[in-house]
Amino acid sequence: MSKTYHYTQTGRFNMMSDDKQQQIVLVTPLGTVSELWPEDEAPYDPDSLPSEIAQEIRARAKKYLYKSNLKELLAKLDEIEANSAQIDGQFCLGKIEALANEIDRLQKKKRNYEVMAEEFADQMAAQGEQNEQG
Repeated sequence: MSKTYHYTQTGRFNMMSDDKQQQIVLVTPLGTVSELWPEDEAPYDPDSLPSEIAQEIRARAKKYLYKSNLKELLAKLDEIEANSAQIDGQFCLGKIEALANEIDRLQKKKRNYEVMAEEFADQMAAQGEQNEQG
């Protein structure tokens, strides 16, 4: 199964308007779905599960009087929601993997700083000894 993730982006998606909008995008192995909100109204939380993002996209899409791809979007959302346990699980495993990688990266950085601090302390001690002798 390919990766599952979601993100948001802000821009001018309607070329007939100068208003900025925020787009929430959900990418799953079953396909990608997205929806637009006014810039400051998008209910986006980066910690949301994909099933929660799908629900927000569905709720927003149903508010339109007319939406050219509504039938296709709702069908894709139905498919995503029918497989939400697997998709949410995969998303959580991906988050765990990313956090484990971040922990490893930070631990390596900490070890580097500890070595640098030890080397600096040794240099300062040697300099102090030189000052005492000189």
